[in-house]
Amino acid sequence: MSLKEEYNKFRGKYDLPSFEELEKHFDLEDISEETNKEKILSNIRKKIYEKIDFLVEFLSSIIYLESETSAVYESGNLTKEEKSQIFKIYKILMFIKRSALKLIIESSEEREAEFIKLSFERFIKIKDQLIEFVDKIKNGWIKDENEKKKAEYFG
Repeated sequence: MSLKEEYNKFRGKYDLPSFEELEKHFDLEDISEETNKEKILSNIRKKIYEKIDFLVEFLSSIIYLESETSAVYESGNLTKEEKSQIFKIYKILMFIKRSALKLIIESSEEREAEFIKLSFERFIKIKDQLIEFVDKIKNGWIKDENEKKKAEYFG
């Protein structure tokens, strides 16, 4: 039985998001088809954790201005209001991350399913804001270049 088919047994039991949606957002293709059937949910939790952890580290560097030049530059392209919004997103991601930590300590099928369901819902709610901030930060790297071209054109 495929990983998707095994997952769908849990999906029906716990009203979980579709396998396709989870795969789309959390790169589940790395989970082996030979995964122990009882470990499917915990392996999905680990994949969710990996993505959330990456996003937390990225946002943390922007919020707390770590010594990386890139973080200092990128933070300078954001308004106070945007930084405040980023911190709100950061808090949601940290809640998900700490919820995963609790499952490392004490896990059960029901708790793993609840984590997957709630983490997915929270991630979907903040995804568009994350994309917006990443685009702004990314575009900040060419902002000076574009302003220079405008100045030269009108200069």
